[in-house]
Amino acid sequence: MTPCRPSSPSAAAARPKGSSLNDRRWKKTLKIVQDTAYLAGETSTTPEDLLVLSHALWREPKEYSAARETAGRVTALRTTDRKNYVAQAAQALGEFQAQQEKLKAWRARAARVLARSRP
Repeated sequence: MTPCRPSSPSAAAARPKGSSLNDRRWKKTLKIVQDTAYLAGETSTTPEDLLVLSHALWREPKEYSAARETAGRVTALRTTDRKNYVAQAAQALGEFQAQQEKLKAWRARAARVLARSRP
């Protein structure tokens, strides 16, 4: 599977038009959906969990109506589309977390090298 990117039809349909939503914020938003399911005591996300998107996709008040419309489009996706969409989001989140771990390891190595080079 490919990560959730704007080129994907489902991802493109889910991005609010005219929004300043970047990939980093998008991944955080998907984590919110997973957290919503967890807090509801579920082991996986359901269409109802996607309703939180209307509160998470906007930054400026003028973007709220577009975010609400987007959340409606996402929750209206067919079940198979939803499963693929959530799987892609989970994969994108996993890739993001792997990148964070690599960056953490790189920073630790850089700190060690710098510490050795100082008298």
